Amino acid sequence: MIKIENLSFSYRKNKLFPELNIQIKPGTVCGLLGKNGAGKSTLLQLLAGLLFPESGKYSVGKHIPSERMPEFLEEVCFVGEEILSPCMKPDEYLIRNASFYPKFSADSMRKNLEKFEVSADKKLNEMSYGERKKFFLSFAFARNCSFLLLDEPTNGLDIPSKSVFRKMVAECATEDKIIIISTHQTRDLEKIIDTALILDKGKILFHHSIEEVQDNLLFSVSSSGVDGAFYSEKVPGGVACVSDRAAAGGLPAPTDTDLEMLFNAVLNCGDKINNVFKAGGKTK
Repeated sequence: MIKIENLSFSYRKNKLFPELNIQIKPGTVCGLLGKNGAGKSTLLQLLAGLLFPESGKYSVGKHIPSERMPEFLEEVCFVGEEILSPCMKPDEYLIRNASFYPKFSADSMRKNLEKFEVSADKKLNEMSYGERKKFFLSFAFARNCSFLLLDEPTNGLDIPSKSVFRKMVAECATEDKIIIISTHQTRDLEKIIDTALILDKGKILFHHSIEEVQDNLLFSVSSSGVDGAFYSEKVPGGVACVSDRAAAGGLPAPTDTDLEMLFNAVLNCGDKINNVFKAGGKTK
């Protein structure tokens, strides 16, 4: 379990999180969405113990991240968008680092590198951005930790590698783990996340499971739009809409969740959308 209660954090005079409250249960793959500067990367670094809050309570499992106890560092893995790569080959990196993580699997690491087609001949600092990203994602999944925090993990990955990444997340997502993925590449996540958490200006605008979203909202495309839709935008083939599923008449079958449309709808009319969840008894 991840628990955050009344947490505040500032960059000098810039108050980013005035009073943040979140609970994320084990067995969750959470998509963390927000505009640039919303606080996504900062939140992940707070949970990883790389930044320290000014006030409030927070815990990751049994641990307080800011204490940075060895047992905590064994169980939490953060992969940032930008990765500093040492001047050494992959095998040397593993020899120096893998022993710090008791659950690390050399066999999983080998298979991950094979799936990503990462060469062991180059030094890490000589690899392309995408190659480095694939190496450190392989290492992260091979650690088998309980809390996996990924910041823009698909940036730099080619199309086949994005597919490999999604399969790795699906295989890793067991009932005892929490995976949080911060991204702007919503199309890369739609099939693997089960919870959407939307941040804006340091505040949580939306936090619901995909199952709840499908129960309450209808995503559709038609030639002229949907009367009473919360949000709509022109797309090839017509008008895409987000509307109240219960008000759509006849309770149509749940539709696939369009994360990009959901994000835009929450930013533009979040109060209306959250009221639908409250009325349906679906609040978190």
